[in-house]
Amino acid sequence: MIKQLNKIDKISLFGGFGCLYILMLSIFFQSNWLFYFDNSFPFFSGSSETSNLIKKLSVINNFSSPIISLFFCVLIIIFFLWNKQKYTEAIWAVMLIITGNAACFLLRELVKRPHPFGALIHTARYSFPSVSVFSIMILVFLIWHFIVPNFSYLFSRITIRFLLVFWIIVISLIKIYLCAVFPSDILASISLSIGMESFTKLGLKPMKHYKD
Repeated sequence: MIKQLNKIDKISLFGGFGCLYILMLSIFFQSNWLFYFDNSFPFFSGSSETSNLIKKLSVINNFSSPIISLFFCVLIIIFFLWNKQKYTEAIWAVMLIITGNAACFLLRELVKRPHPFGALIHTARYSFPSVSVFSIMILVFLIWHFIVPNFSYLFSRITIRFLLVFWIIVISLIKIYLCAVFPSDILASISLSIGMESFTKLGLKPMKHYKD
């Protein structure tokens, strides 16, 4: 079934899962490169925060919660897919959400990586991979595939996609600044989401053939 993916999907599938696998092994074996990578970000420090800045960033961070991302994903599935009779794409989106979050949960329980010491916001038990960043990535995929193409002008599509990438970067930097996750946790979430997006496409083409 993997032959049904295009070249970009194949690269995303093996690249995403491959990067995730390397990160997992690096955590298990406590690799030096991972330690330097996680401590190479200038924001990864708790020495210069001000209370006002922390409050503002915490508010922004709250809007990136998995529940909010899931809410918008459901809206996209209902109004942009199901209501427009794009049933195959709607089922694919649902399966991406379900299987992706299941994989994310299992990885967290398998790796059991604690959050950085001195987190400035309330966090869950484990940090690898970041559930919030993973949820945002799934939402971005749905917007990218099913909302952006509805815009007629090329400039509008490019601008929105640029803003989506910028949004991911901003949320990631905020989480690092607040010591909520390690930078490698964010990289793991992005890798997992990219791999799962391509992996779930394996069943998309057979569904279209069956529909036809």
